[in-house]
Amino acid sequence: MQSLERRFYKSEPYREICKVHKVKFEKALRSLPLFRPK
Repeated sequence: MQSLERRFYKSEPYREICKVHKVKFEKALRSLPLFRPK
């Protein structure tokens, strides 16, 4: 998960999108019990 996430955020075309949607993405992950951060 971390390596994929890192590569995604490093990608130039997605950088701005990530900045905008990172919070929404993290909230979506937290809503899933299997992917809840430790």
